[in-house]
Amino acid sequence: MDIALPTSFDARYGHGYDRSLCLGGGGIFFVAWQVGYLTALMDAGIDVRGAQRIVGTSAGSMVGIVLARDGLRRLHTELEAMTRLPQLAAHLSASGGMHPSQARAWSVFETTTTSDPEQLQRVGHAALAAQTVEPETMHRNVEIIAGVGDWPSEAMHITCMDTFSGERCVIDHRAAVTPAAAMAASTALPGMFPPQQVQDRKCMDGGVGASAVHLDLVAGSRFALVLSLRGFEPTGMTKQDAEDLQALKDSGTTVFTAVPESFTDKEMMDPKSIPTARDMGRAQGMADASAVAAHWN
Repeated sequence: MDIALPTSFDARYGHGYDRSLCLGGGGIFFVAWQVGYLTALMDAGIDVRGAQRIVGTSAGSMVGIVLARDGLRRLHTELEAMTRLPQLAAHLSASGGMHPSQARAWSVFETTTTSDPEQLQRVGHAALAAQTVEPETMHRNVEIIAGVGDWPSEAMHITCMDTFSGERCVIDHRAAVTPAAAMAASTALPGMFPPQQVQDRKCMDGGVGASAVHLDLVAGSRFALVLSLRGFEPTGMTKQDAEDLQALKDSGTTVFTAVPESFTDKEMMDPKSIPTARDMGRAQGMADASAVAAHWN
C-alpha cells in the first residue's frame, strides 16, 4: 500500500462517513487541551469514540490513538502525573537546549508556511541533518502513550510528511505500520525529534507545511468536529486555512471548529502548561457540548 496521498478536496476522502473527528497538531499544550475538551464531551454523553473517521496530526495523532483505544481517561490521569514528574514530561516534549543543527532545522520548519514540495524537502533535509536522539529512543518513548498491539481502529488515520519527496502520507490499518511507529512519525518535529522509518520512507511531523489539520481527509462526511490550535477566526487564520475550511464546507460537510481560548508559542512545548491547557479544554468542551451534540448524537 502506498501511503502517499495528495491533498484534494475534490477526492472527498470522507464521503460516506457520518461523523468525523479531525485532531490537529500543537505540541504538548494541545495534547492536554484536546484531552480536556474531548473528555468533557464524553462526560456530556457524546460518544466521540464513535467517529467513523479520525484524522490525527502530530499532537492529534497521540490523542486519536489513545481515544481509539478507549484510553482517553487514562491519558487524562497520565497528564496529571506528568505535572508531578517534570523530567518525564520534558523528555516527551523535548524541552531543553538544542544543538546548532537542531536549531537550524527548527528555524527552517518554523518559517515554512506552504506545502510546496521543494519547501517541504528543504525542511526534510534539515530534519535529517539535525543531531537528535536515536529514532529507536523516540519510538520507545511514544509507546508509553500509544501502547503496543494492533492498529486500534479502522477509523484512525495518521498524517506525516516524507522528508525526501515532500509528499503528504496518511497511515491507516492497511499500511502494516504499528500505531507507535505512526505516532512517532507524525510527532517528529524537525530539529526536536528524528525522522522515522515508515515503510520505505523517512517521515517527519504531519504539521510541517501549510496545514496541521488536513481537512481534506474528512471532506464529504456529514459532520466533522475539528480541533485546531491556531483556529479559523478571521483575526488568526491564514489564507490557506480560509481556503481549506471553505473547501470542506463546499464538499457538503457540516463543520464545528474548536480552538483554545488563548495560548503562547512558549507554552506549546512547555510541560508546565499542561494543567492550564487541560482545564481550559475541559471548560470549553463543557460550553460547546450542547452545540456539538446537536450534530453528533
